[in-house]
Order: sequence, then structure tokens, then C-alpha cells
Amino acid sequence: MFLRSVVTLPFVPFFCGQLMAGVINVAEDSTKDINRLMGFAYFLIIFAVIVAISLVFRVALLAPPFAVSAYLITVAHRGKYSMPESVLISYIAVILITTAFHLSIGVGPISLYLTTLAVAAIITFTKYSHPPAIALAIFSFIVHSDVIFAESSLIIVAVLVVSDILIHRTLRGKNSLS
Repeated sequence: MFLRSVVTLPFVPFFCGQLMAGVINVAEDSTKDINRLMGFAYFLIIFAVIVAISLVFRVALLAPPFAVSAYLITVAHRGKYSMPESVLISYIAVILITTAFHLSIGVGPISLYLTTLAVAAIITFTKYSHPPAIALAIFSFIVHSDVIFAESSLIIVAVLVVSDILIHRTLRGKNSLS
């Protein structure tokens, strides 16, 4: 009996360590699931706000690119394509470039091509990469109203950036408590 105890004794910490590692992995997985669930709930709230703003301004066709942005900042929080400065800079670039081309060249295929090209270049060659901005550039040509497009887009961008900041503070606070 003594020999069996001496032989198995060194393995006890190993098995306890494996057991604890399994418990920690389960805890991490459930925390990730809770974070994903919270992210999805945040997405639904932000998407409802985007749809409401789009309906108020009667530019419902602008909702899809912003919905993708809402998804990225909530479910893929602070990932490569969901950094708040990327969302802000890329959408401001779309609003400025689109408005400039609409006013100078007009609304047409050349203006659409140049706007999309300029926005894609900014997203590709700067650190402000947020691909849904390209979709917004294209959708802006469907709306044709520079003032309504700019106003509604700026309001929705503000909602996205403020939401990202609040979500980040909430997640950071929750993680520091655990």
C-alpha cells in the first residue's frame, strides 16, 4: 500500500492541475458565451436605433452598412475592423467624399466609381480600416440627397461611436470585477 501511495503521489498535482485547467476552460467558455450574448443584445438595441433614425430621415437604404458596423462593434468588439477610430474616420471620409463628388461631378456612374475608389483607398492604405464604409459610399448614391445623407449618417456614426465607448466601459468594468 505504501509503495502504491509513493508511486501515485507525484501524479496527484498533475491530475489536480488538469482538473483545474478544465474548470478554468469551462469558466472561460461560459464567460465568452455571456460576452457574445451581451454583444448580441447590444447589437439588437443599436440596430433598432439605426432603423429608427433611418426611418425618421426616410433613408432606410442606409441601414445595411450601419447594421454591419453595429454588429462589428458589439459582437466583434475592438477587433481589426471594429475600432472606434476606424468607424469614425472611415464614415466621416465617406460623408465628405460623397458630398464633394455629388456637388462637383453630380450623381452618376463616374461619381459612384470615384467615390468607391477613394473610400476603398483610404480603408486599404491607412490604419482606419472599416469595410462597411465602402457599402455606405455605394448606398449614398441611391439616396441622392446630400443633406439628408450627411445628417443621418453623422447621427448614426455618433450613435455607433458612443455605443462602442459605453460597451467597452461596460465590458472592462465587468472584467475587472471578476
